[in-house]
Amino acid sequence: MLNFEVLDIKKCNREIIRTEVDFVEDVIIVGSGPAGLTAGIYTVMSGYKTSILEGPEPGGQLTTTTEVYNYPGFKNGINGRELMLNMKEQAINLGVTTYFETVRSIKKRGDIFCLYTDNYIYKSKSIVIAAGSIPKKLDTLKNLDLFWNRGISVCAICDGHLFKGKTVAVIGGGNTAISEAIYLSKLAEKVYVIVRKNYMKAIDMLQKSIKTLSNVNILYNCEAREVEYL
Repeated sequence: MLNFEVLDIKKCNREIIRTEVDFVEDVIIVGSGPAGLTAGIYTVMSGYKTSILEGPEPGGQLTTTTEVYNYPGFKNGINGRELMLNMKEQAINLGVTTYFETVRSIKKRGDIFCLYTDNYIYKSKSIVIAAGSIPKKLDTLKNLDLFWNRGISVCAICDGHLFKGKTVAVIGGGNTAISEAIYLSKLAEKVYVIVRKNYMKAIDMLQKSIKTLSNVNILYNCEAREVEYL
């Protein structure tokens, strides 16, 4: 018998009806990236009934990456989406159940965790949070979506090889941006660092390191507004 919960969402003037599942898992994993799928493989192999709630992007950020060269076992690299599909198939073959659901909240009911999605309430004795992260996008950058993963990247280590011998730009002056720029300087012919303020926020060690690089040009008081294909 399924139970129902009705939540009145006044601000959007509608009701959300969630169906409570009639089973309790040993483990529910939130997130289906490499960490979530690996956790699922280990828990199900240890004899625990395991489900994975995949989230809005099944497979995580690797599914948006073209070729992955830093994952062991593939001497010529592997497509990110293909790698994650292989991981998912492996987990399912071992007994993991996956659901295309996004967790909105988690509540404790006695010794049971209740995970609320848009449509259901899942229940589990224990949970693993492997929700990953979402790269921050510059919403003010025109044509961002057009060139996302087609020249615009958020991971220098993942995609830096694609820009070998080319001119690249890194937006930001914090630790992450400067670290990425230093890494790219070893691959790219020229690196421009676009810093919105008149100073960098990166730690002193990184600032000293990047200023010694002859192929890096730091542009202060600049803001990227549009991306075009030349």
